[in-house]
Amino acid sequence: MNTVTKISQVSNSVKSMPTVVHMGVPVVTTEMLAGVYGTEVNNIQVNFSRNKDRFIEGKHFHKLTGLILKEFKNWLTQSKLVCKGASVISKHAKSLILWTERGAARHAKMLDTDQAWDVFEALEDFYFCKKEEAEKKLNFRQSTAKELIPLRQTAERLIAHGVGNIYPDIWKHVHAEFGVQHINELLPEQITMAISYLDALEGEYIPKHQEIANLSADKERDIYNVNALAKQYEAIYTAWKVDLYPALVSVDSPIASRLYDRFKTGYAFLMYLQTSLNGKHPALIN
Repeated sequence: MNTVTKISQVSNSVKSMPTVVHMGVPVVTTEMLAGVYGTEVNNIQVNFSRNKDRFIEGKHFHKLTGLILKEFKNWLTQSKLVCKGASVISKHAKSLILWTERGAARHAKMLDTDQAWDVFEALEDFYFCKKEEAEKKLNFRQSTAKELIPLRQTAERLIAHGVGNIYPDIWKHVHAEFGVQHINELLPEQITMAISYLDALEGEYIPKHQEIANLSADKERDIYNVNALAKQYEAIYTAWKVDLYPALVSVDSPIASRLYDRFKTGYAFLMYLQTSLNGKHPALIN
């Protein structure tokens, strides 16, 4: 096979690849990259694993998980994209790596074969150059300000429910989960998922604060009741100490000593309880 024929075949192979888009730019899956580079998927994965410090997420690759992966799968299904007659990714995949142009170049350098470099050149000329087409696809489906209202209202509800101290991070969580720089980049069909994501965030965050708030309210009530009891006990003990106890002692009453012990024991328990709740000893009964 002469060089011209070989280059032509490589070019045609790249041209036949379905255009996979993420964040407005063409990307390739590990399987697609291995297929055109003429290597095994495992080789791509091993090279990545052994050289992770040379790959920067967001620059060389994107890792999709959770809701954004689910939405990406939905987009692939709706777009009916296939690669060599098969689905671009497995519907059971729990995470997905998408390689950018720079990531593909880095893998070509690591493989360092003539085929890899020939293919990468073709990828540059016929695949990654489709940025304008990809941007058109993305912009066509971006959400309008009106469509984003329910999402903004959900965020405002988080504030109203007392999660104001995490407000600066609310949109950061959404951006990271859906792989966007601004919520305006969300696709219309992603808005419902973003709302569900915020609801889940609210469910994780607010109950903890509600639990703390409930515990705090219970403690305040207990402190109030114990302090009120202490005041009543002080009045009773004062009457006992000043009037009743001396009178009982004067008539040699046998209950004088028994009641004296009861009052002292009651005072000790009350002191321990009040100290536990107030953090200090009660200022009563000397």
